Amino acid sequence: METPARKWLSLAAEREALTRMEDAARTAEDFEAVIKQWDHLDENRERQERGHEK
Repeated sequence: METPARKWLSLAAEREALTRMEDAARTAEDFEAVIKQWDHLDENRERQERGHEK
């Protein structure tokens, strides 16, 4: 099981990676990859919200 500090560090690294990906996007394919990542994060957030509604 991950410790809270390790989990926070992992999430911070993922956020930083997405920020770098957004900043580096130059082509249509790059932007599609960024949008795909945003969609993935939205799906995860929505799934977690549905789980908390029960």
